[in-house]
Amino acid sequence: MFADPYKSFSGDLLMDGFPKKVLVRKNILANGRLSLGTEMDNTSFYMYKNSRTCEFRQLEINSGVIYEHSLGNNLTGTLKTGMRTVPQARAFDKEESFKDYIFEARYKPSFYFNVGISYNPFGKPRVK
Repeated sequence: MFADPYKSFSGDLLMDGFPKKVLVRKNILANGRLSLGTEMDNTSFYMYKNSRTCEFRQLEINSGVIYEHSLGNNLTGTLKTGMRTVPQARAFDKEESFKDYIFEARYKPSFYFNVGISYNPFGKPRVK
């Protein structure tokens, strides 16, 4: 099913802690896993105008629920849902400090929902 090199609490309740995310996972049903927690992500890109270079940088925090289901043959289906918050989004001149920004965006928290399928070509084949 799922390989879990994470810290085990009691039974099949696991803590997954990395710099970008903190999740508590629990295996459910025969081939499923439910996770609760928070993931951080960022968006960054450059804008060029004449001889000026600006950067836009945005930090996103997604808190919610993830359900993963093993579909067999190294395939995994994933459903994610929760709240997305953006605590900081700024555009600034690349030659200046991040604190001396040109533009700052403020967003309200919003609902998100993702559906995905992933394939692991290096996964072990299922033993019948």
